[in-house]
Amino acid sequence: MKINSQINYVNNHTYNNRQNKAVQFKAQHIGSVRGLMGELGVGIELYRVDKQDINFLNSMVKKIKMYKLAPQYALNKNFLDWQYIIRSAVIDISKGAEGVLAAVNKKPCAIASIEHQLDTNPYVTNLASWPIAPSATVKNAGKSVMRQIYQDVIDSNKQHITLTPLTDGPRDAISFYRSIGFDECFILTGEWRVRRNDIVDYAELMDDSLQYKAVNDSTNYNLNEIMDIEYIPKKSFQFNIGKKFLNFLKGFFKD
Repeated sequence: MKINSQINYVNNHTYNNRQNKAVQFKAQHIGSVRGLMGELGVGIELYRVDKQDINFLNSMVKKIKMYKLAPQYALNKNFLDWQYIIRSAVIDISKGAEGVLAAVNKKPCAIASIEHQLDTNPYVTNLASWPIAPSATVKNAGKSVMRQIYQDVIDSNKQHITLTPLTDGPRDAISFYRSIGFDECFILTGEWRVRRNDIVDYAELMDDSLQYKAVNDSTNYNLNEIMDIEYIPKKSFQFNIGKKFLNFLKGFFKD
């Protein structure tokens, strides 16, 4: 389900033409969540992605048909924003922003784009999760991505994380961000922030359910080869031909 930040509306023509035709990839496996994942009973894997993974990310976005994956939210007035947030995250990554991608059963289910301001502290420009099949929401997908972003701050000398949550989306983003330590810091801009001391504390709280573990893997993965982005089951058509019709065909083609 969507757990979102700032929406960057873009020209569709520009987006569709932002294709890097060279075969490139750089994704690295950086984290793993092994807590209870609802009914799925499996873990979430976290990957760091950047603009060298843009071919895969562009293909992924094209496969995410939100009106088919989450029809129960289709009547929400901001339902279409959900698709824009995912697309905007990919565009930001194509421009040089850092990216964190979550996947379950090799199916991507959440993404975040992170930019660094002049003080080098991260700004989460976009964060969204989505079902991996029609109405099959992945529990804790967005929280798992944020747990990885928290870990990146803990492992560095950075002091806070800032974002601008969407206040009227299909799900309650404000309550989500409050639950992981964010407070509104700039009323005029709608920005929210979590500071380093709280990041450390809330990371520990999240681990009570997520069981996050950092992964030290320097391999560069080609996501086109290891991920499955077929979210919508393909229809299978079965034709039952009656015996009389078969006999008719035999007679028709008989010499």
